[in-house]
Amino acid sequence: MRLMNSDPADDQSGFTKRSRQKKQRIIEVATTLFMRHGFRKVAVAEIAEGAGVSQVTIYKYFADKAGLVEAVLHSVLEEKSREYQQTFALEEPFMDRFERFLRLKTESAAELWGEGMEVLYKEYPGLVARLTEERRRLFVEVTAPFLDEGRAAGFVDQRVSNESILVYIDILAAGFAARLDLVGQVAKQ
Repeated sequence: MRLMNSDPADDQSGFTKRSRQKKQRIIEVATTLFMRHGFRKVAVAEIAEGAGVSQVTIYKYFADKAGLVEAVLHSVLEEKSREYQQTFALEEPFMDRFERFLRLKTESAAELWGEGMEVLYKEYPGLVARLTEERRRLFVEVTAPFLDEGRAAGFVDQRVSNESILVYIDILAAGFAARLDLVGQVAKQ
């Protein structure tokens, strides 16, 4: 029952806010479960139970499990992008921030590497292509200005492209993620 003086737009904005919160909760629960158990092993019913919603509600927001996986990975990319931005904005020397960035990349690779990435490449090749493009966009927006700062300060060779640096960093991060015992050794040096 609506009060006589209430504005229908207020009801709509409240509904929209609750809807966004519900969708975000689904993504958060799915992220936790996917990272813990892998994409293949988590059922939509488990996500619904964890989020306190029905499976029908999940399918209201996401056409299928692949759509939910994509939303989770976009969310993770955005979160990592924010972490990188915060790292780059610190009032610390360039090399200290660069080392923090490498640690973050290694942690990210460790979280996503293994069964999860294998499943993505095999079962969701179109998604991988879209996410690769999204990752490149975020790289240009977030990391390229930081590397340009490093070039201006003489830490990054002018002849090496940002794309080459990204590939190299990804290889390092994936290698370290596969051998997390090496991360501690490198950090001590």
